[in-house]
Amino acid sequence: MNESIYDAWHRRLGHAEYRVTIAMNGYGSDQQAAEDFLEGYLAAHPDACPVVSQNSEEDTLSVTLSVKASSQQKALDLAADIWVDGGERSGVPPGEEVRAEVERVTRERDGAAARDEIFA
Repeated sequence: MNESIYDAWHRRLGHAEYRVTIAMNGYGSDQQAAEDFLEGYLAAHPDACPVVSQNSEEDTLSVTLSVKASSQQKALDLAADIWVDGGERSGVPPGEEVRAEVERVTRERDGAAARDEIFA
């Protein structure tokens, strides 16, 4: 098994990996805002592997974060703290939060990721 000491520690504590996506209104077509948003998250929390996406049809800007936590709620709480911190660092004025999605990432035997999706 190719598991790092960090991964083994989290597994022993009952922690799992989660991907949390938080979307806010506005900036769905503003490429500069998306770039600034990503830069803020990369500066503040590169370990959360932030991915920023836009939806021009819904006019939303989203960030997906990878966190390790002992439950879906704790993953959402941790991601919300990271979302605020990275958003502040980006300088992009916040919009209204419109959606949060939590996915538990599980590893299959071949190493490919499988997901259990939870929507908040």
